[in-house]
Amino acid sequence: MQQVALHVLRDFLGGKTILSEADLEQIHTPLRLCFDETENLHLEDSSKLQLVLITGVLSSYSSSSNYIRSSVSRCKGKAGTCPGAAPKRHLGAWIRGRLCNFCNSEDIEVPEERDVGEEVIGTLLPLSGLDCSTKGKTKAIRVIFRDDLSSGLLIGCSVQILCRPVAVQRSPNLAFLACSRPVSAALPQKIAISDPLKDLYAQYESSPWAAVAALSMHLGKEILPQGCLFNARMGMLLSMASQGSHRPLPLFILGRENILASKVMESAAKLAPRSVFHSCQNATSGIAKKSEEDKVDHFIEAGSLVLASWGVCFVGEWTGLKKEARTEILSAIEKGVATIKLPNNLLEFPMKASVWTYCHHLDKKLMKPVIDVFGLPITVDTTDEENFYLADYILRKALSVREIVLDEPLSEADLKLQIASVASKKVKVTEEAGNLIRNYFVASRRARANGGSSTEQCLPIGAVQNLTTMAEAHARLSLRSEALVEDAIVAIVIYEQTMVSLYGSTFNSPPACNLGVNLTFSNIHQAVDDYMNSMKDWVHNYVSSLLGIEE
Repeated sequence: MQQVALHVLRDFLGGKTILSEADLEQIHTPLRLCFDETENLHLEDSSKLQLVLITGVLSSYSSSSNYIRSSVSRCKGKAGTCPGAAPKRHLGAWIRGRLCNFCNSEDIEVPEERDVGEEVIGTLLPLSGLDCSTKGKTKAIRVIFRDDLSSGLLIGCSVQILCRPVAVQRSPNLAFLACSRPVSAALPQKIAISDPLKDLYAQYESSPWAAVAALSMHLGKEILPQGCLFNARMGMLLSMASQGSHRPLPLFILGRENILASKVMESAAKLAPRSVFHSCQNATSGIAKKSEEDKVDHFIEAGSLVLASWGVCFVGEWTGLKKEARTEILSAIEKGVATIKLPNNLLEFPMKASVWTYCHHLDKKLMKPVIDVFGLPITVDTTDEENFYLADYILRKALSVREIVLDEPLSEADLKLQIASVASKKVKVTEEAGNLIRNYFVASRRARANGGSSTEQCLPIGAVQNLTTMAEAHARLSLRSEALVEDAIVAIVIYEQTMVSLYGSTFNSPPACNLGVNLTFSNIHQAVDDYMNSMKDWVHNYVSSLLGIEE
């Protein structure tokens, strides 16, 4: 009867699994599921509740166990004469102490007539629980999946589930019984642009670079001056905009200003759809744990890499991680899957998170595996002029000296919605942009073939994929459906400046970068366009001189 009722409900809703407010008004018993100020779940008037739509992230699920769908009993006394001696089927498990309705004798269960099914216990975290800007503890929601709903569960996914509240004797907390298969609640499919963002894009409409550069300068604006660490800020923005890619872009910051960069990374990570800060107390990919409370073999709990899917996993300082954690992170990024070890086998989950980390210095033994997997790190060394300007900025801020107010300030909510919506945008790389990236890759390896460092260490094979992903991300942020040569130039600029910083210049040095502390929102249009156009000309000459190809 329960299954029939659910089919009737689905027909009533027109096959929909998501209830709107209009749908709820048509149901006689209203549904209310709320979070209080501390993000803890509570129900309003639970005695009237029938169905609830829950949205959250599946953070863990148990191994499969049996539950009793229905049981059969018969009267124990006056066998053959009492009408209660005939078998009677009851919904759920048999409850001892029931009496026969006819002779008041004790009813006994017929164990061999039990109808048994399979169930899996899952826990859901509210979406706000995976936002590093949220303070305090977050309470998980327990959901029971039964029969055909118990298969195909994937931890780390944002899901919407139609449930009904149930009382579970073995658990003191409120639980919910899933009535529909989890439906993926993926990234937004439509780009939502606020009025301040529309004005920003309109202001820089004539430039292929200025709008995205202006967006990047808003990252960590409460920590740094507008033009400081331009490449690092741009790398963070491109990494967050790459969430819709097959392989999200990881980010490694290297240099003397790593502590300052880490503060900006913490601030910028809040703008991602999810932001998980990894600590040594958390599992890296995940773990299988025994449960003392539930009668199941184990629970599979998502680690930081899995919980951060479609977002950023900030793992902190690279050398501060244990060797096992570093190996696991490198393997997950390289293979594209996060692996959880079980007693008898391995579980693999798609790697959908962008891993962010930083370091002051890496020796040669640690440098090569990092470059092979992360790609080239973004260097954040500063000049004496920048150090003086930065010190002056920090001093003014400490003394509460009023800084210049932006003409068109963007809120964190504007940026966060923009990043989440553009990340799912499909982008096609044009033939010209793809050729430029490949030619730059070949030319760079050839230019440093006789240098002090090996060619493979300077620019590994994976650099082509990373450069392409960065170009796609820049095109998304520029609201283009195709990645053009201009988008490829941004990726090449970041890579070339790192190459020069780590390995020195070649016979054909790129133009000096002027995108530093002097860069402001008032001059960004001209400054960025001038530098990017000069780099565009340099890349064409660089490729032509080394490969003999006229770009």
